[in-house]
Amino acid sequence: MGLLYGELDARSAAALEAHRRECPTCAGEVERWRATMARLEEDLPRLGLPHPARAPGWRPAVWAAAAVLVLSLGVAAGWAARNAGSTRELAALRGSLERRLESVRQELAAEAEAGRRAEAESFEAALVQLERRQVQRIRALRNDLEVIAYATDVSLEKAEATLAELAALNLEQAGRPAAE
Repeated sequence: MGLLYGELDARSAAALEAHRRECPTCAGEVERWRATMARLEEDLPRLGLPHPARAPGWRPAVWAAAAVLVLSLGVAAGWAARNAGSTRELAALRGSLERRLESVRQELAAEAEAGRRAEAESFEAALVQLERRQVQRIRALRNDLEVIAYATDVSLEKAEATLAELAALNLEQAGRPAAE
């Protein structure tokens, strides 16, 4: 930060400038910091703050705070650039997981549909079996009713014959000839 503010002695400033010329990463960071500081200085009047070169009471603490802000932005940008691969990997992993989740959802839906079909088939088979039993019961009842009707008819015929015999006996006893 001393390099940016011109606060370094000549030897330290020369050493940092030499490093900056050899290291493109550091050179880029210093240039970004200087550009950010220039933008901040341009915004000072809009924010109602005096320009440091024109303000006799401008304190180094304000510049230090601005430097911390710029440094924080630089660190954040560096972290984001360094983790870009991780972000791509996470995005790829997320995509893979989403595809697998969709595959599992489809498998579960297929299994549920197969279960519903099997249940429907089982239910239909049970209904068919129940219908067959009902038809058998109805046939058995019909046979029973036919037997009862036949037995009743036979009994009625016997009762009728018995009544006719009794009527004939009664007439004979009364002295009248039976009507045939």
